[in-house]
Amino acid sequence: MSCGDSALAFASHFDSVISYQLSVISYQLSVISYQLSVISYQLSVISYQLSVISSVISYQLSVISYQLSVISYQLSVGRWGSGEVGKWGSGEVGRRENK
Repeated sequence: MSCGDSALAFASHFDSVISYQLSVISYQLSVISYQLSVISYQLSVISYQLSVISSVISYQLSVISYQLSVISYQLSVGRWGSGEVGKWGSGEVGRRENK
C-alpha cells in the first residue's frame, strides 16, 4: 500500500465519520424540532384555557357588579327589607319643617 493509498483510505474513513456525525446532528435537530412543536401546542392549549378562565372571571365580575348595584339601589331607596322609603336607617321621608 503506497502513501497515496493510505492517505486516500484515511480521507475516505474521515469522510464517513463526518457523514455519520452530520446524520446524528440532523437526527438530533429533528428531535428538537418535534419537541418544540409539542411545546408550541401545549402553549396554545394553555393560552386557550387562560382565555376561557378570563372570560368566566369577567362574567362573574359583571354579575357581582350588577348585584352590588341592585343592593346599592335598594339601600338608597329605604331601609333594606323594611318596606319604608326615605333616609337609610331612619324610616323617614324627606321631612319638611312647617314654619
